[in-house]
Amino acid sequence: MLPHLLLFLLPRAAPAASCVESPLLQAPGLEPWEVTLLTDCPTSALGDIRPFDVTSSNPTAAARFVLGLKALHNFFYDMCKYAFDAALAEDPSLHMAAWGRALCNAQLIWNAEDVNASVAVLRRQAARPDFPGNMTERERGYFASAQALNGEPTPPTSDDEVAATRAARFAAYGANVSALAAACPDDPTAGSFVPFATLALGSVGSCASVGGPECDTYAQRARELAAAAYARNRDFPGTLHYGTRTTTRTRACTTAASSTRASTRPR
Repeated sequence: MLPHLLLFLLPRAAPAASCVESPLLQAPGLEPWEVTLLTDCPTSALGDIRPFDVTSSNPTAAARFVLGLKALHNFFYDMCKYAFDAALAEDPSLHMAAWGRALCNAQLIWNAEDVNASVAVLRRQAARPDFPGNMTERERGYFASAQALNGEPTPPTSDDEVAATRAARFAAYGANVSALAAACPDDPTAGSFVPFATLALGSVGSCASVGGPECDTYAQRARELAAAAYARNRDFPGTLHYGTRTTTRTRACTTAASSTRASTRPR
């Protein structure tokens, strides 16, 4: 599945002396194209997202979780959904795969989120008798951040409610991922989510219509956070992709053209 995406991927070099390939490449049942996209040494098509550990005793589920997270950081939303769904099919108790699957629907800066679908995924997982099981505190924090992003415990249901609550929900999500990044400074995923969430705040509420100094403040703060994340890790795909949006996606192109851009982005 999805082999056509390989045509658009540019391998990223990894430090030859320090790069150690993930043992997840040996997981049984992986498709050849999945192995290609999971490979990190000596080049990485989607970027090396390590370190990011998840609690699972199923290596195939863990491998597909990693693929889903790589796809998420690269805005490949179709692949994101496929990989996290496949991870859950392999290991229904891999609760973090539900977190990732929900984020596939939250295309923040394009305001193209599907809150109902995200809430359904998160609630279905949280209703399992083995939830939260042996999730770590960090994993629970990630799961809670997705719940906050979607307005739990009383999520919006109509399109009007989704739009009306977007600023508050994005702010709550930003607070959650900021806390995660502070608690887990060695986790580049959390660190990269902070500038992205900040940038998203500059595309909602009044910033989606009349604009104003507050919107410019969000954009400037997102650029500063992205620069700091880049200084910590210059090769992390989330830092590179989200950081690029802080300099190329002004409020005008984020909001006025959001529908057009969202329709052409991979989902």
